[in-house]
Amino acid sequence: MIVRSRKVGIGRLISVMAALLAGCGGSSGDGGGSCGKVSPCGGSLVGTWTITSSCESVSNFTDGTECPGATIDESQLVTSGTLVFNADMTFTVSGTIDGTRRFKVALACVAGVGSCDDFASLISPGPPEATTSCATAGSACNCTMVYVAPMASAQAGTYSTAGNVLTLNLNSPGADAIALGYCVEGSTFHMSRTDAATGAVINDVVATK
Repeated sequence: MIVRSRKVGIGRLISVMAALLAGCGGSSGDGGGSCGKVSPCGGSLVGTWTITSSCESVSNFTDGTECPGATIDESQLVTSGTLVFNADMTFTVSGTIDGTRRFKVALACVAGVGSCDDFASLISPGPPEATTSCATAGSACNCTMVYVAPMASAQAGTYSTAGNVLTLNLNSPGADAIALGYCVEGSTFHMSRTDAATGAVINDVVATK
């Protein structure tokens, strides 16, 4: 999925799960209309969860800042996967993401980028996983990102919870811990990542038992 770094790319919850958050692409993304609307509330995570939808904010492409007129369309993305949280505080995640994402961002909202072609070259993931093209539309860039094939990933590690914060520690050497807001309501689990500086929702994943 995509957030922006300078190789723009979503601050992934590790590849696909990152993509799932990350970066999550999503199976029912709506450009932020309902993305991250469920407030973190904590709860018991233990069990196996099936991802039903995910979304990300267009602010992933603007360093987390608001950008008037920016839009994102994830209606043609398909995300699926499984999250397993065990009682011994270990977890596993597997998932895939595929399809097309479209987004529109004003160049003025993207610091240090002079053209839509330059902007497209910063989007992550890039080839061979995905390709992005951006057409100039006045002072904005209309971009289309296409996954070349389903992008898959599997990760494992340990987790901890404190209040409504879920912290994931990956088994991957050198990987940073990932702090997420979460809420378990009956058989539905919401997990969201926010921008530390702005508080804006970056990614949101919904799963059910």
